[in-house]
Amino acid sequence: MESWWNWSERHALNITLGAIEVGDAAGSFVAGGADGLSMGLTQYARNAIWGEENSEIKYKGLYKAGEYTELGIEIVVSGGSALLKKKAAQEVAERVAREATEDITIEAAEKLARSAEQQIANNMRKSARRKINATSRDVVHHVNTLVGHPPYPGGLLGPSRSVVRSPFPTLGFRWMANNSRNLMLIPKNNPGRHVRLHQRAHIAEQLVIKAAGPLLTTTRFGLNQYRNSDIDVIIDLACGDGGWHPPLLLPE
Repeated sequence: MESWWNWSERHALNITLGAIEVGDAAGSFVAGGADGLSMGLTQYARNAIWGEENSEIKYKGLYKAGEYTELGIEIVVSGGSALLKKKAAQEVAERVAREATEDITIEAAEKLARSAEQQIANNMRKSARRKINATSRDVVHHVNTLVGHPPYPGGLLGPSRSVVRSPFPTLGFRWMANNSRNLMLIPKNNPGRHVRLHQRAHIAEQLVIKAAGPLLTTTRFGLNQYRNSDIDVIIDLACGDGGWHPPLLLPE
């Protein structure tokens, strides 16, 4: 009969090995996502730090899943931006259609559209103030902005002299814009904090939209395909006269 000590030792070893396997699997998935996002730079970093043998990916399937999950997120981000902008424009267009006359000029229509957008945004701000019981001493900040960001004197992306339009406007989705989790109260006597929050949001938006651009997404897809083609089949080519050509490497 197996002793208690041997039984516990054997099960502890199995649990440890299982945890290592789970860690390897999770590491493979994360490595795939990181390599996809960085376009292979993290792979070179791992090889430089630990060497190619120690950096070998154990679960290739999960590695590929990580790569394409990252690509999927990029596509969702790009599609989400397009949807938010389209819905915001539709909201403005519907108000313009109600107020415009048949003989309106293009210039007048553009002016009416700007006015309509401002009216919609102001109404949503008033609704947000009522929702979170803002007082006259408070400013209501939308974490995900309604339309864009106000002018600011400086920052990492430089100064802005006019309103910066957001690639993720929430104007077209009232339930999203005025959700309590998207609203923040800021004391009116601390305007610098409000400006800094808009600056940070603008920087984050630009980083996300540039990283998920169609050109970079296509490039990442191509690099994923290249990394996943294992080049380890060697064919020796001999010349008819007994000479020799270097080995030709073909994808497996």
